Amino acid sequence: MSKSNSHLLIAGTVTVLALVAGCLPPPCGWRCDDPKDQPIEIAPAAVSVPMGDSTLVRAYGAPRGVHWESADNQIATVQAADFATADYNVAWVKGRDVGSITIRAKSRGRHGYAQITVTYRLVPR
Repeated sequence: MSKSNSHLLIAGTVTVLALVAGCLPPPCGWRCDDPKDQPIEIAPAAVSVPMGDSTLVRAYGAPRGVHWESADNQIATVQAADFATADYNVAWVKGRDVGSITIRAKSRGRHGYAQITVTYRLVPR
């Protein structure tokens, strides 16, 4: 094999490997744009919220495009905050009555929705 042919073979092999590597899923621990690959975590995971008070809640893992909702709108409101960082999306949770509220953070990815549900306990002031 001539020297120029071996250079072409090496360059072609490197190009094919680079293309294949680009199609493979990233190893664990890498950040992904797809929420299915990077699960959402809500912090704090459990908290008691005095009635009428607001609690700041963060959704980690899917900072952009998170949709917040409360499963029980009678006793709480969940409102997206005005800011998000590179690491998390923020919402305020405000309790209006005593009981438990369920909060969901959803993020739409290429393969559908990733979501997490957390229940907070509302307590009297």
